[in-house]
Amino acid sequence: MPRPDRLDAVPRRLAVVACAVVAAALAAPAGAQAGSVGRWEPIAPQHDTTVLQPALARDAAGVLHVAYVQQRPAGALDLFERAIAPAGTLGGPRPVLSGFTTLADPALLVGPGALRILVGAQRSINTEDPLRGLLTATAPVGDGGWSAPAVTTPQDGEAGFASGDAAAVSLADGSPLALSSGSGFGVLTHRGLNPAIGAFNLQDPFGACCIGQAQIVRDAASGTPFAVYQSLISGRDGVFVQALDAATGGPAGAPVALPGLGKAGGADAIDPVLARTAAAARVGGGVYVAVPSGLALPDRTRLWRAGGAPAITLGSGGGRHFSSAVVPTPDGRLWVAWSEERDAGLRIVLRRSNPTVSRFGEQVTISGPPGARRAFALDGSSQTLRLDLVATAGDSGSAPFQTQVLPPLELRAAPGRIRGGRTTSVRFTVTDVGVPVAGASVSAGGRRATTSSKGTATLSLRGARTGGSITVTATRANYRTDTLKVNVSRAPKLRKTRR
Repeated sequence: MPRPDRLDAVPRRLAVVACAVVAAALAAPAGAQAGSVGRWEPIAPQHDTTVLQPALARDAAGVLHVAYVQQRPAGALDLFERAIAPAGTLGGPRPVLSGFTTLADPALLVGPGALRILVGAQRSINTEDPLRGLLTATAPVGDGGWSAPAVTTPQDGEAGFASGDAAAVSLADGSPLALSSGSGFGVLTHRGLNPAIGAFNLQDPFGACCIGQAQIVRDAASGTPFAVYQSLISGRDGVFVQALDAATGGPAGAPVALPGLGKAGGADAIDPVLARTAAAARVGGGVYVAVPSGLALPDRTRLWRAGGAPAITLGSGGGRHFSSAVVPTPDGRLWVAWSEERDAGLRIVLRRSNPTVSRFGEQVTISGPPGARRAFALDGSSQTLRLDLVATAGDSGSAPFQTQVLPPLELRAAPGRIRGGRTTSVRFTVTDVGVPVAGASVSAGGRRATTSSKGTATLSLRGARTGGSITVTATRANYRTDTLKVNVSRAPKLRKTRR
């Protein structure tokens, strides 16, 4: 059995406070379910709170691990972990903690062959119960059970660790740096697993309440950890990025407000979010934050690079923008996702960048989980191409759902118009946000060609003399199919010649 004081495990984050009465029993789904591209699979049964948010971490074999809280009929809470295979197959639940009074959103970390979970928890209403605070447990990546939990924070320290939502990163020496955030107490930071080490509260410099909905990321280029959180403090509302000292876990310098968000950013107030602030560290360097915003109502989603250029708008209109996610890919790209609430129903919109994040591709739109009117939280983990997307969605209650999304191909033709009745050589280019895609199949009019290393393929097309168009399709494994139409001009009428 792995020891909780060793990083042989994966952490995730997920939190829920126990309710006094629950109307129906909630049983953990058992067995393996086949996930698929474009189809939502429930990870856990519905919970009667809307702020339930799972934690995600991917191991070296490409398996995605999900941690989530589940509620019993009598109100007690259990914590489970499940695995999602690269193809989307959802494995059975593995119990982590059982019968707790309080469990908050956990954090999940991956170490060599093992997982570590960090979670704000309180086993009972007895304030002298030793299992109270930010707890940790470990488990092997594959088969095997989770270890008994251990306390990582001082018992006489900040009470918020027992009820706050957790987020965590692994530092260069393998130690975890964890955040805990929640209503009233701010954002707490704690380095390592030693409960004798004190914590820092990032709210103290503000001198007022409240900050929260915190995420933590570690910049891949500098190694610096950053806390990203929302402030609701009057006159200083907005979204802040705070560098942290990796040696102590405390603040390093002053927090910096994202420009154009809230009074702190020199703009109108923002709509409070219920989930962790959407932030990610890009592979190759850079910390990015995505936030839905607007004047009367959030109707657009923008992306900031901390300390970089002004924000870019990735989507606007389409209904109320409520939740968002930023997900790094192994090759330096970013996926950005957000939810849009429309009269026609909930939808999730995504865009994927090029490897330098200098350009984003076209929008990919999918329907929300069945029956859900709102996505309270979005999160994800990217494979090289496929994105595993997790949405906490519902109406009066919520449940976590999982699906997979493929990146879109971009197909262009030169020329884009040909003359009817004549055979014309048309060159097609297939790209992934500007990067050539080799091995894609391009087909039209019964002809087919495969793209070269430059992403190009040529077809000889002959259009009808009466004009119209020819539909061209580009396909490749692990990509969304793209189509376009090559327009066909009407051929000139033949003139009869007299002899």
